[in-house]
Amino acid sequence: QQKVQLVQLKKEVSQTKKELLSANEALNNPERALKLEKIAHREFAQKISSDLSIDVLFRTNSVTLEPQGHSKIQPIASLMMAFPELTINLQGYADSRGTSIENLALSLERAKTVQRALVEMGVDAKRIKLEGLGERFASANSTDIEGTALDRHVAINFSTTDTDTAVASNF
Repeated sequence: QQKVQLVQLKKEVSQTKKELLSANEALNNPERALKLEKIAHREFAQKISSDLSIDVLFRTNSVTLEPQGHSKIQPIASLMMAFPELTINLQGYADSRGTSIENLALSLERAKTVQRALVEMGVDAKRIKLEGLGERFASANSTDIEGTALDRHVAINFSTTDTDTAVASNF
């Protein structure tokens, strides 16, 4: 057991040495450290934009944001505050019930509902794009209650602006 503890302790010492070297380098060359931090920040934002997509569900013929929707949106607002280079595309959808015109309007209103919630949480409206797609991409039969529930949603997708690309190219 002592050997295991010793091995673990050696790993911790090694990690601490690496952290100290990194901190020392940052102190000796703060510009380089800042550039590296910006690059890491940008790469993480790009990872978010390529890997993260969130759906907010709505009730039949409704544009009201349910409590579950609010709980999904709050972390998104926090993410947007931490990453000013991110923008959001809100795509509203409807199920196949109703007319195409009604569903198109309903899907756009759902996207606007999510936009309003994000703006109320501090996200700049200029960073949010809206799109209502109606029932064009509805996959469920109108008699499939569970399936139509999944068709009634707003998809939240992220993209990045090009404001920080100069940082990576200058490094």
